[in-house]
Amino acid sequence: MALICGIKSNFPCPICLIPHNHISDFPAQCELQTSKNILKVLEDTHSQDTQEKKEQILIQQGLCDVDSAFTVVMNTDVYHALSWDRLHANFSGKFGDHLWAELLRILDKAGHQTMAMVEKK
Repeated sequence: MALICGIKSNFPCPICLIPHNHISDFPAQCELQTSKNILKVLEDTHSQDTQEKKEQILIQQGLCDVDSAFTVVMNTDVYHALSWDRLHANFSGKFGDHLWAELLRILDKAGHQTMAMVEKK
């Protein structure tokens, strides 16, 4: 949807153009991602004469060259609808690395009946 290549790309945020090496400076004042600037990068990419040049632009911008249905929706900027995903972005995955282990500790202390009830749901 955002065409970004993920947390390890040069610009991992779907909201703004904060560089990967400055993500810990959050919140920083950065240019926002917009459909207009993404389309400009993709147009520049498509105008290149070699695949290597195309890939270099995409890598540098942290983008994937994927067709998006949102480019044809008039008067819409999909980047205004996106939000930062704390469970996947914090510490390269706050839920899996931190919250899941904490939840298991809490459930373990609560006992087998509570654990069984949670597993059932």
